[in-house]
Amino acid sequence: MATFSEIYDVVESIVTTTLTSHIEIKNPYKLEQNAELSFNAAYGIAISSGDDVSENLRSGQVQRQREFIIHLTRRKFATSGDRATMKSTEKALVEDWTLLADAITANPSLLNATTDNTGIQDTTFGSDPGIEFVSLEKSRDGILVISTVLTVKYEASVSLLGC
Repeated sequence: MATFSEIYDVVESIVTTTLTSHIEIKNPYKLEQNAELSFNAAYGIAISSGDDVSENLRSGQVQRQREFIIHLTRRKFATSGDRATMKSTEKALVEDWTLLADAITANPSLLNATTDNTGIQDTTFGSDPGIEFVSLEKSRDGILVISTVLTVKYEASVSLLGC
């Protein structure tokens, strides 16, 4: 049986062990407000939408789906017109994403590794909208960001009232 907290901890562990040079963003919901973005590389995990997707499960069991938005950032060092530095930063950001995608899709903790139909049912490391530029508040600097949706479908126990 998987709990949301256990799943979150697994996701965070994969990110931190894969991207060891990245600093955690304190507020992954408003990227432009983070001082951590002054670091060369950072990550943030935002909890996004969830749903009850139960279909004829046995009593006391529900199936839930939760999305995480994983932000990967790289500081933009390039001055206006410096395409060589900008390209290098863009490539490094996509390499970060590739490492994380490989680590998530290969991690047995996020795969349907149970035989009794309990725990994590499905994991999808989804597409992203591409690299985006975010201007930082009170600064002339900016960051490049890739934000990807990770969807986890899992089975959980619920307490039945009156039982």
